[in-house]
Amino acid sequence: MFETFGSKYSEVQALLYDGTDEARAALRDLGIESVRVYEKAVSVDTNNGPAELKPGHWLIKGVSDYYPCDPQTFAARWEPVDDSRYVVVHQRGDGDW
Repeated sequence: MFETFGSKYSEVQALLYDGTDEARAALRDLGIESVRVYEKAVSVDTNNGPAELKPGHWLIKGVSDYYPCDPQTFAARWEPVDDSRYVVVHQRGDGDW
């Protein structure tokens, strides 16, 4: 389900959303109310209001909510590190966001 990702400064857990019925069921199991927007994209309630989660995008678990991240931004910011159960990633670069 969620995989752990980290940086030099922090770790996050993230789920790669694929738009399947199983993925939407997993969101509901996490207590995330999702509303179908179009095709396979869903709307996810965040602390900053609703945000669109599209297939191929990452859903990141924040301190108090979840938020989507596009694959290009995610790949530029985080990198994988091996773990037995999860894929752990570290932030790329020198910590600049």
